Amino acid sequence: MASTYERAGRFRDAAAIYEQASALSPDDPYLLTKAGLVNLRAERTGAALPYLKKAHELAPDYLDALQGLVRVYAAMRDTQRAFETLNRVSALSSGDAATSVEAGLMYRSLGHPREALKAFEEALEANPDIYQAHAELGVLYYERRDYDRAVQAYKTALRLNPYDARTLNNLAWMYAEQSIHLDEALGLSLLALKLDPGQPAYIDTLAEIYYRMGDREQAVALIRRAISIAPELEHYRRQLRKFLAGGRKV
Repeated sequence: MASTYERAGRFRDAAAIYEQASALSPDDPYLLTKAGLVNLRAERTGAALPYLKKAHELAPDYLDALQGLVRVYAAMRDTQRAFETLNRVSALSSGDAATSVEAGLMYRSLGHPREALKAFEEALEANPDIYQAHAELGVLYYERRDYDRAVQAYKTALRLNPYDARTLNNLAWMYAEQSIHLDEALGLSLLALKLDPGQPAYIDTLAEIYYRMGDREQAVALIRRAISIAPELEHYRRQLRKFLAGGRKV
């Protein structure tokens, strides 16, 4: 069941199952690592760290745990540990495509987009079909406002993995932000939410699409739902104020 949730992008549900399993088998590095990695994919860095650290203590050369720790340390801005752990990963894996993806994620988290871009490109040289690299390149191109290349990268990632909820949402948000291809954006957003119904960022995207389509009532209802899930995030409150103010931002 956990793997089914994971493939569908329901990372919080998958994390709960792996956490329960690791509690029953606390010395199993595989289950600990899965709990950590799925929490990472659910953007729960703090929850991921203890699982990955314990997995690493039990199996010091377990690559999956080490790669997860690279991401955690990068997200925590612990540059020294991130680089030290990445060097260990590189030594064990001989620089394969997955390692290059991890390097790219680390560089992007640490605010080094140029180095991240190079790492993702190296990953694709090693394996052109690694969808994560295409998806992350899409994020980098979007951040650089190179929208045509971002669309190309996102669509390639979705061709390789049509059920990557995060990329579905990213492409939908980019279209909504520019008020283009709104019907396509709506379909992408609805699928992302079907895969991960409780993700407030995806709810926000759907709300923005309805707002751009002129359906303020639907937008307001959705963004209030996002606020109820993540009341600490000011972005959603700004969205609510924008929707309530009326008009249509173009």
